[in-house]
Amino acid sequence: MLVCSYIPFTSPMAMFTRICMSTVAWYEIAVSIAILIASTIGIGVLSAKIYRVGVLLYGMPPKLSTIIKTVFKKQ
Repeated sequence: MLVCSYIPFTSPMAMFTRICMSTVAWYEIAVSIAILIASTIGIGVLSAKIYRVGVLLYGMPPKLSTIIKTVFKKQ
C-alpha cells in the first residue's frame, strides 16, 4: 500500500485508504500530490507532442524513427 500511494494511477485511492487505516505524515501526502500533478502535466505535454507529430506526418506512413525525431525536435 505504501508503494501504491506514490504511483500516479493508484495514488488517489491508495492514499485515501492509508489515511483512513493509519496515520500518514503530512509530507507523504504532499509528495503523493506533487507526483500526481507532475505526472499529469508530463502526460499532457507528451500527448500534445504526439498529436503534433500526427498532424505534421498526416498522409505519410509512420516510421518509428521519424516519430521519435519529430517528438524530441525543439521548436
